[in-house]
Amino acid sequence: MDIFEYMYQQHFKKGIVPTLDRIKSFYNDFLISFPSEKIIHVAGTNGKGSTTAFLKSIFESAGYRVGVFTSPHIYDITERFYCNGRFIDKKELENILIELKNSVDEYQNRHPYHFITFFEYMTLAALLWFYRENPDYIILEVGMGGLYDATNIIDAKYAAITSIDFDHTSYLGDTIEAIATQKAGIIKNNQFTAIGEMVKEAKDKIISVAKDKNGVICDISDFPTSINSDLWIYKNFKIPLDKRGLKGEYQKINLKIATTLAIEIIPNITEDIIIKGISKAYWPGRFEIMSETPLIIRDVAHNPQGVKVLSESLKKNYANRRKITVFGVMKDKNYSEMLSMIFEFSDEIVLTTPPVERAAEVDLLKEELHKSLKFKTIKISETPQNALEIAKNLIRNDSDMIVVTGSIYLMEFIDFSN
Repeated sequence: MDIFEYMYQQHFKKGIVPTLDRIKSFYNDFLISFPSEKIIHVAGTNGKGSTTAFLKSIFESAGYRVGVFTSPHIYDITERFYCNGRFIDKKELENILIELKNSVDEYQNRHPYHFITFFEYMTLAALLWFYRENPDYIILEVGMGGLYDATNIIDAKYAAITSIDFDHTSYLGDTIEAIATQKAGIIKNNQFTAIGEMVKEAKDKIISVAKDKNGVICDISDFPTSINSDLWIYKNFKIPLDKRGLKGEYQKINLKIATTLAIEIIPNITEDIIIKGISKAYWPGRFEIMSETPLIIRDVAHNPQGVKVLSESLKKNYANRRKITVFGVMKDKNYSEMLSMIFEFSDEIVLTTPPVERAAEVDLLKEELHKSLKFKTIKISETPQNALEIAKNLIRNDSDMIVVTGSIYLMEFIDFSN
């Protein structure tokens, strides 16, 4: 068994204990350390990856070397690790993971029930690589929650909490306050934290945690846009929102969060540097045009909040087009609510199942549509690639479009170039 196959097997182990003790032990064993002022920590239900992409691009436009750790990947595990202008080489990652596993094996011989998870391995690999590559700044995206997330072993001077909504409720809690508590777990003493738009209950919890830790909260809602909503105004900076490289309407919020942090962190930053950065920002699967003829958009809307903002972007940009939606999702998501919103903007729906253990079966999704929504025009496919082909065959004319949405695992198994 090669090291990557071994890593993926860690996904299926049961009985994960929510603690940072395991990963802290290895972090200390490898003598890794970073000054807090070079770390930016990004949490949130949605928008983490896009906010990270904007930040990375702005930092690089300002001439800095950046390390970025994100998850999950779409096509290859190396997509999670970026530093100093490149993604990690597969062989380089393999060597780091073998190095880590040798240390982990000895620990697990002594603690057989406290195994190291896949995400803990990935986090340690990223931190070890960044320590050796020594970038100017490091952006760490939280995997899930915040308080017990593996990335939370790092003391970050700057942070973002992009949004808070119901997701991963079996791990994070089934109330907004409980979820906000988990997300706010990334807040450190004297930290500057930018927060996105969220309900008052969540915002109050975050502000309370920050106050207890003598932190500063910057709520982007406190800063205006221009009358025609084209300019984001923060302090003395006026940033044109239509220059962003990521085009979904919801990206305006992520752009504001990233811009706020960049202005606070980067000395002598200018509007020109910010505009150059945001225009070059790229993050796969976020309201991304994959084909012009026919028009195909993929969007990783993996929970109800994600589908809601996707719906708003479609309404604003493509209101008069007939839409064929390809949808596949994990069974632990609120697919009933997601389907309800997809029903509203879709003229036809193609259901499919990504070939992963957690995926919702097509029959389950079809039953939900028939039972709750009485949607009659439903096609099903056992494979994501075939689902896209079915959708293409449903195209009637040039004004029709295809929307591929749902889990990021769905995107992993679709080749849009065919």
